[in-house]
Amino acid sequence: MAIRLLRWQGPARTRACRELLVACLGDWAKHWCALGEALDATPVALSPEAESRRWRGARHSGASVWLGYAPAGLAALGASLVGEAQLDTSGLGERLATRSVDDLLARMLRAPTERLEKVLPPDDADLAPFHGGIGFSLSGPLADWVLLLDAGACDLLAPIRPIPREPLSSRPQALGPERVMLDVVLPLGELALSESLSLRVGEVLLAGSLLDAAVRVQTASGRPVAEGALARQGEGRAIRIESNLIKQGHSK
Repeated sequence: MAIRLLRWQGPARTRACRELLVACLGDWAKHWCALGEALDATPVALSPEAESRRWRGARHSGASVWLGYAPAGLAALGASLVGEAQLDTSGLGERLATRSVDDLLARMLRAPTERLEKVLPPDDADLAPFHGGIGFSLSGPLADWVLLLDAGACDLLAPIRPIPREPLSSRPQALGPERVMLDVVLPLGELALSESLSLRVGEVLLAGSLLDAAVRVQTASGRPVAEGALARQGEGRAIRIESNLIKQGHSK
């Protein structure tokens, strides 16, 4: 059993296929229609109608197209192509219509008639819109005819152009320009918990040599960014970075 992908043709895609299809029908009519009638195509939902509709279809390079018509459709088309009101009894009209229909299938599939592969009438899956096919009702000399393009024929008629996408920026590139508030943690030594509870405003805490103390730079949330030590910078103090914890992959 063949696997069919789920696919829908949206309104914009359907309009694009219709516009190109009408152009293809117009070129075909110029070569086959004696009266130069205009043709149009209207998107419709198709049903099998196996008892009343006949199908003539073709396939090439993964694309399939079908034309559906009433039992007397070929004879009527042959008469319309030559501008005659009466149907002939010798079968000339049907033969002419068959050649014209095969030429139309070849035009839509963009392949020589002799290279087309015959296909069976479309089944329910071919007619279902959720497999990417589009049905059309036709006008002019093909009035009362219907056309079915499968997903491959839609892609052949109106190729899908890939949308150019800008490459995603790396996380450092995307976040690099952002500014963050950093805190500097300077260890002053150890203190008993009981003593910390009795601290009062104005008290002075004695610390050891701060020039040898390990200083940590962190974000406001407490995530470490870097480690270093105090250094002189003119008359003030600065921080000399000795390790970058972010590049090393350290976390809180």
